[in-house]
Amino acid sequence: MIKQKECVVLVSSIQDVIKFYTDKLGFDIIDLIVEEGELHKVHLRKGKCFLTFKRPSIQESVEYSFIKGCPSSCLTVSIEVSKDLDKMLAKYEKKGVAIASKTTDADMLTSFTIKDGFG
Repeated sequence: MIKQKECVVLVSSIQDVIKFYTDKLGFDIIDLIVEEGELHKVHLRKGKCFLTFKRPSIQESVEYSFIKGCPSSCLTVSIEVSKDLDKMLAKYEKKGVAIASKTTDADMLTSFTIKDGFG
């Protein structure tokens, strides 16, 4: 049984993460971790959605540089929302968030995909 879960996304800039996820998507900062005088990790929250981003260690950087070079490298974070999706989409578009795709399935459920502003 899983007692605790955390998705940690490796990024090159915590500042870019904070700017995009707080300014554009409305996430709140729960915790900032500073190591050696630099931002190292940030925990974000919006409703019941929690995300963690961190700058990689040297070893992780080596592994990450290989993965990033792969043509199929991709990370998808899916978030289910309970309020008006069309209103949320319009709000994000107004804030300049790049909408990669918008679809409506056979059950008339709408979803959209965004591209983060830094990668």
